Amino acid sequence: MLSTSWGLGQVMGFNHKAAGYPTVQEMVSTFNSSEYYQLEGMLNFIKSNKKLYKALKEKDWPTFAYYYNGKYYKKWNYDEKLIKAYG
Repeated sequence: MLSTSWGLGQVMGFNHKAAGYPTVQEMVSTFNSSEYYQLEGMLNFIKSNKKLYKALKEKDWPTFAYYYNGKYYKKWNYDEKLIKAYG
């Protein structure tokens, strides 16, 4: 469970505390109950990382993609997908 990504935001299980859950089992169980909790967990995860949260607020999509998806974000064009989705 720790090495799997969960919910709408694909939050990794090992990030359960940053998503607001004391255990990965509680996060997965709660995520399975509602999309609302998946979104809430994703937002908690984003807010737990000051650089990630700042990038989101500033609409700095390359920086956001780097901190959310890792150093290979460019390989999958995550920054460009965010720019397009934001419109």
